[in-house]
Amino acid sequence: PIMTISSGIHVTYSNIVFREFSPKHLLIEEDASLVFGDKTTIQLARDDELTYPWYFEGFTIIKGGGSVLTFKDDGAFVIQGENSVLMLDGITLHGVSSERIRFLEASGKLRLKNVRIFLEDDWILDSGALEITGEDTISGGWTLLYTTPNQSIVEADSNLIIARDTVLYYAPVNKRRDGIVLADYSSALTIT
Repeated sequence: PIMTISSGIHVTYSNIVFREFSPKHLLIEEDASLVFGDKTTIQLARDDELTYPWYFEGFTIIKGGGSVLTFKDDGAFVIQGENSVLMLDGITLHGVSSERIRFLEASGKLRLKNVRIFLEDDWILDSGALEITGEDTISGGWTLLYTTPNQSIVEADSNLIIARDTVLYYAPVNKRRDGIVLADYSSALTIT
């Protein structure tokens, strides 16, 4: 590892860019924590595995550059803090489930821009919201259970694709009819 966070230390990085970054660059000891804070960008170096949780607060970006990130062991994206947004740009995620991407605050958002998500189990989206930009695909043979009371949006010139092998189960807890909206005529929700 290039960076070690010692036991008992809690670190938040803000206003920083991590270039050619890999989860292997970090060692987080027991009882230590790291939060990727506001205005932080992570540019992944290559295809990799995430085996421990990454925490995000404020507006943060992960730029994949076409790489694949696979969740293993305890690997997860945890979006915490009121109105926090995690933007994923140009990345493929393998091993996604309810435990792998989760919100600690109801007001959190996951913004996808040209992202492919492969589920390894059902993904229960019971909090937070999605913002779809570009062309984003969810597949993997499991179910996306959309139960969040919050509204998600497919932005202009964007498409959320639910692949043929995957089920979108729409059941917001507040029974709202507009839980997933299309910004305009150029937006699409495609179920193949």
